[in-house]
Amino acid sequence: MRLLVLVAVVFTLSLTAQVRLVIGTVVDQEGRPVDGARFEQVSERTERSASDGGFRFNTAGASFVIRKEGFQSEFVRVPDNGLVRVVLKKEDVRPFPNCASPAPTIGVDIRFAKIQGFKNGGTTIDADYSVESYEFETPAGLKTIRHGSGALWSFGTPVNSYVWASMKYQEILFSHGRGTILEARGELKNGNRWRFLGKFGETVMYYDVEPESALVLDKFFDSACVMPRLGQ
Repeated sequence: MRLLVLVAVVFTLSLTAQVRLVIGTVVDQEGRPVDGARFEQVSERTERSASDGGFRFNTAGASFVIRKEGFQSEFVRVPDNGLVRVVLKKEDVRPFPNCASPAPTIGVDIRFAKIQGFKNGGTTIDADYSVESYEFETPAGLKTIRHGSGALWSFGTPVNSYVWASMKYQEILFSHGRGTILEARGELKNGNRWRFLGKFGETVMYYDVEPESALVLDKFFDSACVMPRLGQ
């Protein structure tokens, strides 16, 4: 996904951050406008490109992510000014692996196999959601993965602050049934890592973990599968 983006940046100060007006155009590899590309991790709302590929939004973040089914997601830093060209690259959406029978016992719809050093850190239950804590022994001590689910829990995308704080970022969109599962990971300025896996109503994540410890947590993430629903 590359994006022909003319970005005009207007600065205003809010009480917490600098808000910028971003204006541009998104195209595919043949230079054709991409209609309906989603600009997310912008604020609490999602923006979309118009039929001519044009877009316009305000953001207090240092970066944002462009998503469109059938294309690679693109991580874009907000420039101070000038011309930014981003072309969205086409990509086939891979199906997320279904859990084999018998299924792993850890998780809700997204499930995992137990790995060495795994400990159940307990469950927090609210009226609208529940959160499971998974603890792991790592080279830097005990580290935690949080697995939340519920009707009002999440839209299935990473927390904005995770994306904005990242020096490096990558993600993959997988298909599952009638929806998608998003896997994202980033590297922070201090070299520490974070990782996210989510769909509407369910997320799994860790944040600000040393690279050596992240390797331990990633073994757990890499075992992920999803429970198929009836009719899928």
